[in-house]
Amino acid sequence: MPKRSCHIEHARTLFRSVLCNSAIEALARETRFSQRRARVASSTTVVWALMLAVGGQLTRYISDVLRTLNARESTTLRYKPFWNRLARPGFPAFTKALFQQLCCSLTTRVLQRQAGSAASRFSDIVMDDGCSFAIANGLVEIFPGRFTKIKPAAIELHGHMSLLTGNMKRVTLAPDKEAERQFVPAADELPANSLTLRDRGYIDKRYFAALQDRETPAYLICRSRNDINPVIVDVLDGLPRRAARKWRGKRLQQLRAKKLKQHLELLVEFELPKKRSLRLRLVIRFVPEKRSWT
Repeated sequence: MPKRSCHIEHARTLFRSVLCNSAIEALARETRFSQRRARVASSTTVVWALMLAVGGQLTRYISDVLRTLNARESTTLRYKPFWNRLARPGFPAFTKALFQQLCCSLTTRVLQRQAGSAASRFSDIVMDDGCSFAIANGLVEIFPGRFTKIKPAAIELHGHMSLLTGNMKRVTLAPDKEAERQFVPAADELPANSLTLRDRGYIDKRYFAALQDRETPAYLICRSRNDINPVIVDVLDGLPRRAARKWRGKRLQQLRAKKLKQHLELLVEFELPKKRSLRLRLVIRFVPEKRSWT
C-alpha cells in the first residue's frame, strides 16, 4: 500500500501542472478571455479567487469573490472592472476549457483489466450517474429543483464516465427537475462490446429495445425499482426445476408476494407499444439484513 505522503505529492504535482500560471494564462488567451496581460485581475488571480471563495467559503455574491481576490493579492480592485472582466464572452469558454483539462489530468485510474478476467471481454466499462446541488433561490425559473419545499432551485450534473480510463467522457449541467434518462448517450452511440452501468433512475424500456436492435452488441446493467411487474418467461437460477416451471407466465409481483429468501435469475418479458415485446434478464438479490429483495 503506497504511503499517504506519496498520494499527496502526486496530487500536488498534478495540480501544479494544470493550475500553474503559464498554463492558465495560455488557456485564457486561447479562449479569448484574456487578450493582453492584466495589471491586477489576471486570469490566474481570477481562477484562484473563484476556487477559494466557492470551494472553501460561504459565497452568495460576486462581491465575495472580489473580496477574496483583493485579500489574496493585497489589491484594491473595485467591483465594476471586476464585473466587466467576468462579463466577457470568453469567460464561460475559459471556465469550461479549464474544467475539461482538470477532468482529463486529475483522474485516477481505479480499475485495470487483467487478461482472462470478466472485464477483458469489454472494450470499455462506462457509468452514467448524476449529482445534485442546491443553488440560490433566485435562479428557480432557470434551474427548478425537485424538492421545492426544501430548496426550490437546484442543478444536477449528469456524468458519463469511463471506469477503465478514469476519465469523464461527457458532463451535462441541467435543472434538477429534469429526468436523468434524456442525458445518456443514444443506444447506437455506445461503443461496440462496451458495458454500461446505470442506476434505477435510468430505466427506459424503449432504450433497452433500441440497444437490442443494434448491429454491433453493447451491454447494459441497470438497477430496477421494486414495483416493476413483467411476465416471467423462465426461472434461470435460484429455484428447483419443478418449482421454476409453475412460475412461467406469471407476473413478477406474484413471485415477490411469496417472500422467497434466495437470489433469483429470471428471464422476463415487458410489453411495448405496437404489440412488441422486450425480453430481459433480471437478477434479484436477497439481502438478509433487510429480509427482502433488492
